[in-house]
Amino acid sequence: MENPAEHFYIKRYITSVQEPWEGISKQALAEAACRKVDADRRQKLEGKKQAGAWRESLAAGLLIQRAVADYVEERKRANTDKGDDLQGNERDGLLEIPIKELAEDGRFPLDIHYRYGEHGKPYFADVPLFFSISHSAGSVLCVVSERQVGADIQCVRNILPNGMVERFFSEEEKRSWQLLAEKERADFFYRAWTRKEAYGKLAGDGVLRALDRNLFGERCGIHWEEYRKDDMYIAICVGD
Repeated sequence: MENPAEHFYIKRYITSVQEPWEGISKQALAEAACRKVDADRRQKLEGKKQAGAWRESLAAGLLIQRAVADYVEERKRANTDKGDDLQGNERDGLLEIPIKELAEDGRFPLDIHYRYGEHGKPYFADVPLFFSISHSAGSVLCVVSERQVGADIQCVRNILPNGMVERFFSEEEKRSWQLLAEKERADFFYRAWTRKEAYGKLAGDGVLRALDRNLFGERCGIHWEEYRKDDMYIAICVGD
């Protein structure tokens, strides 16, 4: 974790659509979950033809519901306690939630509405939070914050993407890559690539803005976090 910042609200949620389904069939779970997401997410689900993409999109909708429900509850509690400071911050780490728990949460569905930036990036219309969604190999990540946020999760693949380093990394990153032992290169690549993806999502105009830039060296005005979970790399960046 870099650039320790003053306290601000940030929470990081993760779930998996590949975990064992205890006590409920996949079909029953899917039907229950569909009733728990907002109207925009249900519309998105209609356009997902592949089962894996459909499940990940559904899980993203459930995580959005959970994040907003938690925020609303914490805001009410803070107001009752006559304090403005909410508890979600950099010390909380990743909150892992089983998909079954999300599908059965009695607080959902909340009536969530969105607005969109110039590059199509969605924002909550009625809640003072920004959010970023990412998914890879059945794991789904949702990060919410009072500040602009970008997040990315990547599953490690067996093939090392040397060509991507040559095409898309900065000269400084390439030099760092070439100095590493072979067994260290995968770690460097996934740390760098998740940062590029997260940085592109921060502004909403995609990874192209982060190509050919060494984001390990660009820290001013950005709060960076990195996590490892099993074979997953996660990067989160939060703006001022």
